[in-house]
Amino acid sequence: MDRVNADNFKRERQRWMIYSSVVGHRKIGNMQALSGIRVLEFSSTIAATYCARQFAMWGAEVLAVRDAWVGSQFQYPAVDNSGNPFSLLQECLHTGKSMIGGEAVTTDLIENADILITDRSEGELALIPAFKEVSTWPILLDISPFGRTGPYSSYTGTELIVEAMSGFLSVNGSRGRAPLRMPGNLIGYICGVNGFIAGLAALHRRSGSGVSEKVEVSWMETLMTIVPTLRTQVLGQVEQRDSGPGTDPLGVRLYEIGDGYLSFNLAYKIALEVLLEIVGLDEKDLPEHLDSFEKRQDYDALFEYIRTLDSPFSIDDLFQIISDPPHSSAVGKVKSPIEILQDPQLLALDYFRDVDHPVLGPISRTGPPARMSLTPAMNPLSRRIEPGSVNWSKRDSVPDSQTHELSRPLENIVIVDLTQAWIGPFASQLLSDLGAEVIKVESVHKPDVWRSLPPKKPEGIVNKDAKLVNTSSNFNSVNRDKKSLTLDLGQEEGRRLFRELVADADIVMENYTPNVMKKFGLAYEDLIKINPEIIMTSFSGYGNMGPYASYRANGTTIEATAGWDSLFGYADGPPMVMGYYQADAITGLQMAATTLTALNCRNRTGQGQYVQGSMFEAAVGYIDELILEASLGRHHDRLGNRHPDMFIQGVYPCKDVDQWVAITVRNETEFDLFQEIAKLNPSEPEETEQQRMDRLDADISNWSRRFSSYEVTRMLQAISIAAAPVQSTSEVLTDPHLTARCWFNELTHPDLGTHLYDGFSWRFSESQLRSEFHSPRLGENSREILRDKFGLSEAEIGELIDQGITGEVF
Repeated sequence: MDRVNADNFKRERQRWMIYSSVVGHRKIGNMQALSGIRVLEFSSTIAATYCARQFAMWGAEVLAVRDAWVGSQFQYPAVDNSGNPFSLLQECLHTGKSMIGGEAVTTDLIENADILITDRSEGELALIPAFKEVSTWPILLDISPFGRTGPYSSYTGTELIVEAMSGFLSVNGSRGRAPLRMPGNLIGYICGVNGFIAGLAALHRRSGSGVSEKVEVSWMETLMTIVPTLRTQVLGQVEQRDSGPGTDPLGVRLYEIGDGYLSFNLAYKIALEVLLEIVGLDEKDLPEHLDSFEKRQDYDALFEYIRTLDSPFSIDDLFQIISDPPHSSAVGKVKSPIEILQDPQLLALDYFRDVDHPVLGPISRTGPPARMSLTPAMNPLSRRIEPGSVNWSKRDSVPDSQTHELSRPLENIVIVDLTQAWIGPFASQLLSDLGAEVIKVESVHKPDVWRSLPPKKPEGIVNKDAKLVNTSSNFNSVNRDKKSLTLDLGQEEGRRLFRELVADADIVMENYTPNVMKKFGLAYEDLIKINPEIIMTSFSGYGNMGPYASYRANGTTIEATAGWDSLFGYADGPPMVMGYYQADAITGLQMAATTLTALNCRNRTGQGQYVQGSMFEAAVGYIDELILEASLGRHHDRLGNRHPDMFIQGVYPCKDVDQWVAITVRNETEFDLFQEIAKLNPSEPEETEQQRMDRLDADISNWSRRFSSYEVTRMLQAISIAAAPVQSTSEVLTDPHLTARCWFNELTHPDLGTHLYDGFSWRFSESQLRSEFHSPRLGENSREILRDKFGLSEAEIGELIDQGITGEVF
């Protein structure tokens, strides 16, 4: 079935209601969104385990096979429990699950699960007796570093290795020093949430067609969807690491104030004016050598000068003054996990969950990334351990009349997309990739802000007469396969047409600041009067209430305020900004996931609901175990590229300029093999652990400088030691693994020309995902939609254009 139009959409809705009556139309009451879904987890990696944790968060019954986790190296952070280590990481990963022994896993248990989440290949599972006899598989989520085909499929992979190979690592850190890994376990969590999206999409398809998908989720391809490869192609320059967004002319840095840091963008003229106003200066008051700004170093010097001046304001004062009207400029305050526990915005949102833990005592746990109006997330108190017996009844079947009607998981879903910039468009593009029809609604007078960033047209475009709003590599990287409809919601006729569009839609997504939709008369309570089954997802920077609710936010300000920057940096240096606003896309994963969670709830109950989340809440949830550690009063230091659970881990220089190789040696057995190749000096009996690690880093660096990053990778991967070259955003475009897996989508944009666009971060056994259309020019599909969905004539459309209610710019 191709994309549905307005007429057959209504028939589709009737079929769903028939299905609801077959499986039992349930009242929501106190149920959770995924109540009744049964998940079997057989994994030992963070990505797969965190994927299962996401299902548990929203009420699914999750059985985790304890034997699969035994031997996992992931323990940190941990606390002493009467002489035994108690892993805070495992506590967070397994919250809400039941732990079962391997002997409890039977063929019947597997066949009657809804989803099996694993990091083992099918070949590895087939060696286990219970799996060998399975005849009817549940949905299978296979989550692995590189996927099961291609040159790297046999590589040993860790989170650092995949960061390096994907180009993600190359943009983070400082020039002249080693590229710097993401803090905590962010990479594993990111890949886990992406697996959760795949599982929810597969559940939706099964509920409408009876098909149980086998889904392959690659960590590398997950991260590739966040790497700005289109920008590299369009602008003709490789992304650089420069202690912040390197190639962005409006770069962000952390500026020290007293004993803290602000994340601020002084290159924005308004931001500079705000800061000068606050300290009582005008540009004419600046020293002569600071009256023009061309390089980032100029802004550093300016700020150093401003710091020498007396100011009555503390860092908290500045954060509030810059954020509040009339300035309303985006700024972040760098907070540690301990400070986050007392953050007034999170407290106002009632985000944390206080738990009296049987081992740890009173602790605070992070809340969900969003709140659903009808189905709450799971309370962390409900963790279950070691059930006496497991007996899942036979799964419900789907009526035969609906079998195999969907060729892609979300192909019967229509989304009205009001989102802008990166978080929302990234989330809606993920759903578009899964088959949903996405209609992007903008105003011709005030389009998506990312259409004008960068603020000038790139030099190499094929259409020299192109309009700026159509040439942004940022915008075009996250809006492919969508349709662009322009409507001025400031006019009643624009709002009337929008309501008509919503009447035949499934989902509305928006990321305005709170109350914008209410001012338009298009809040959730207004939309359910038009379409009682609508799902509305609203994500803002900081949430819909509380002292920060009206604050502007972007990826870098959220990274600071949510604790990431305090954890990110070299072990011997200050906190740092990450490379390119990636918190936008990372929290966008949760926007997509919570939307699909509500959709699966509607499939079983017939009821839509309102999903309200924020970048702030989602970002704090990604450092769950470090918040738990902070609630015990423990401070977490910056670790650089090291990881306490690994025997050795680092990023080391190679023989060419600014070429690096990432290496993880997981245990002593691997170290013995590594030592034979690298000829490392023996340890000294008196040296401390810190001295040992420093010596090893120096020795490994001396060895790695003799080779190229690719030579080191081949040598170490040949003996199953995790290693990878740190590839640039240009090198990944010709990466042999991605090429062999035909990952990139080649699309031609009428203004930009032909480029490689991101592929898909999942592979479905029964669905053929595809990308067919370039990102739309502003209003490109307005005439088509107004004609086909609204039945308007060309004369009526012309009148709407004359009134400025709709339009097209190309």
